[in-house]
This record gives sequence, C-alpha cells and structure tokens, in this order.
Amino acid sequence: MAIHEMTMYKNRRILLVSRSNRQSLNFMKKLQAEISHWVEHQDDYGLDYVSKSRIEARNGSWIEALPPVEETIRGYTADSIFVDEAAFLDRKLFTSILSPMLATTNGQFVIASTAWGQEGYFYDKVMEDDTWDSYQFSSIESPGIDADQIEEWRRDMTEMEFDREILAQFSDKQNSFFKNK
Repeated sequence: MAIHEMTMYKNRRILLVSRSNRQSLNFMKKLQAEISHWVEHQDDYGLDYVSKSRIEARNGSWIEALPPVEETIRGYTADSIFVDEAAFLDRKLFTSILSPMLATTNGQFVIASTAWGQEGYFYDKVMEDDTWDSYQFSSIESPGIDADQIEEWRRDMTEMEFDREILAQFSDKQNSFFKNK
C-alpha cells in the first residue's frame, strides 16, 4: 500500500513506524525488497533516493521509517502512517503523536500486529471500534507456511502461544491474576 501510494500520487508523506529503530528499518528493508521484486531497476519505479530509512520518488512523495521515540518522531505531517507490531506500543503514541499527524490530511492510518493481550490501543481498534476496518489472518491461512511447520509449532508451543502466534487470537496476559474469561 505504501509503495502504491508513493508511486501513484504526488507529494505524499508516508511514515513507517515500528517498535524500535531496528524493527522500523527492517520494515523499510521489506518494503525495498518488495520494490525489487516488482521491477528490475529502481529507476523504473521513479525513485530518486533510497537509503536504509528513506525512499524518495521523483514525484515528490517519500516514505520514511521511524522508531516510536516521542522526542524524535514529533513534527511530521503525514498522508499515511503504517504501524507494525502496534500491540506493543503505548496508547499515547497513537492518540497524542501519530493520529494528530494525519489531522490536516485526513490521512490513512494502518496498524498491524501480532494479536497480544486483551487491552491497549490495537486491541480496542480491532475488537471494539466499529469505525475501523479490521482483518485477522492466522498463520494457517498463509500459503507460505508448510502444514508440517504448523504441526511442529502446535507441539512445541503452549496453548496460549499457539493461539496468539499462529491462530491470531488475543490472549490473556500470562501473568494476569484474573483471566478475561
């Protein structure tokens, strides 16, 4: 989605945010690999500049990968924000920092994550907010994961781990005294 937006529309400001600088750069690396998958030469995509954390297109659009550090992420205005592993990020990042970046652009806010505990901003948007579109996919549905691998995980993981990591089900926190059930 980010690549499509950058290449098809002029002057788009697109942010990739993940849990840490390493994860944000990994997010960008996956995006750059996707570009390489579709075109042989990056020039064919209309790219002007490519670094570990930023891609700039000749049409004035750009994508930048940032860690969720409040002191350094503030100040952007964005047309789209893509957040990876959103369940592990503090609610304040979404409500006080990222969401206001989209206020003047009526921009697109895409959040994705492993289903984790039954609390927090990501959980609320997936399970309780009717104004957001929400999709859940289990690893079993992935054509890239072999059935034998799924069965090995089923044997090796606890039931809670398997439900969360493979079936994409939100789980109770492991150390919670009162379970959600």
